[in-house]
Amino acid sequence: MDKKISREIPEGYRVCFWNKETRVISRELPTLSFSPGIGRRTMFGFGYDPSSDKYKVVAIALTMLSLDVSEKTEMKVYGAGDSSWRNLKGFPVLWTLPKVGGVYLSGTLNWVVIKGKETIHSEIVIISVDLEKET
Repeated sequence: MDKKISREIPEGYRVCFWNKETRVISRELPTLSFSPGIGRRTMFGFGYDPSSDKYKVVAIALTMLSLDVSEKTEMKVYGAGDSSWRNLKGFPVLWTLPKVGGVYLSGTLNWVVIKGKETIHSEIVIISVDLEKET
């Protein structure tokens, strides 16, 4: 029996907003897509941008491209009412993703991550996304 992993994970996510208090579910947002791969870990953060008066979602994906190739990191942002997700550039290429979503503070979403593979000598980094500038 061949035990090779050949099945790729789905490339797109279907996302919507849900207000627990009002029990209102938004229309489905544009599909969130990342590079194809055989494994992926995705984290989300949610916050408010007062400069545009929009709620925004930031998605970070760490995708395993194949069994013998390193992972690829991608970050995307969506603002309520936008027509598509936008790529965020200029962030570290590889890190170990946290086990919790981004923390919202004063117009930014923040994650504490470990740069590279997690070891006893790992470097801890804070990734902060400014929701107004999308940087």
